[in-house]
Amino acid sequence: GMQVLTANATSNEDLFYALRGGGVGFGVVVEWQFQLHPTPPFVTEILYEFPLKVYYNNGSRVDAGKEVLRNFMHNATFWETLPNGWGGWRSLDTSTGYSVAEGEGYLGQMSGSLVYVGGDATEATKLVTRLQDFQPAWRNSYNTFMVTLEYASLLDYVENGTTAAGSYYRQFIGNVFAGRDELKDESITDAVVDNLVNIAYQGGNMNYFTNDVLGGKINDPDALEATAVSAQFRRALFEIGPNQGWVDPAYDMYYNSLSSTLAAQLYALSNGSYVNEWSTIPRTYDDFSDWKYRFWGDKYEGLLAIKEKYDPCNFFSVKKGVGSDEPINTCWRNQKPK
Repeated sequence: GMQVLTANATSNEDLFYALRGGGVGFGVVVEWQFQLHPTPPFVTEILYEFPLKVYYNNGSRVDAGKEVLRNFMHNATFWETLPNGWGGWRSLDTSTGYSVAEGEGYLGQMSGSLVYVGGDATEATKLVTRLQDFQPAWRNSYNTFMVTLEYASLLDYVENGTTAAGSYYRQFIGNVFAGRDELKDESITDAVVDNLVNIAYQGGNMNYFTNDVLGGKINDPDALEATAVSAQFRRALFEIGPNQGWVDPAYDMYYNSLSSTLAAQLYALSNGSYVNEWSTIPRTYDDFSDWKYRFWGDKYEGLLAIKEKYDPCNFFSVKKGVGSDEPINTCWRNQKPK
């Protein structure tokens, strides 16, 4: 029958551990307490746009996007040396443009937001200056944009900043975690930029989306064993993957197939991913077989044992959750051979 339990650091500790990163499926949480943190006194947001490939009338070309990523967003040292309080998002897509006045054009574009909530105005200014001082020969007012916005409070940023949700009806999302190990060479950079430039050249559409700086307490080594979140997540500096949205179902097969191919390319470069992202056509695309270990790593078997203890009949099941590939509503724990 049903039991009401309290899970915390001293009571049902294993369940408490599982609920902190193990996903849903261990029961129904009806009440919880969590720690609040002071809101920042202000929020600084840096909005930016950079081209991926710049080409000129004289036939020369520059891998501008790779240069930006090499110096900043795909540079592990860049993220690791930033003070806690920085985060952001980044979109890389197949936008194109050409300027007769400048005698140049671009294939692909990177745009994004860096957000600071650390409360130190000096630290916020340091990164703004650093990005402004990055002045390669190809950078000009046509192909590059940067502006700094200040918000009086976190609520002001939430209500007026770049946090609006997308309005897609159909979507494909795939992703991998990227930390220092994954950024030791330029494999991820080359894969993402080269794919987008090639698709843009052919007149196609595609987008990769990135959540930047999974740092702060997430990277705290003391928290690695305290919660069920995998080391791959804890050590990640960002997550990146194809994130294409569309409206017309006639494009389902095209976008799902292309996005799935691009996601598989990234899966070969990192063994960590979210498992709760989705495709418009489930079980047809992006249904990777190693989902248990892409998110939970070597913690999955321990989580399954906790699941069997507190939900022995597997009543609480969700796709790609712990125990979801076991028989449902059958008390499967008691049916296993001894």
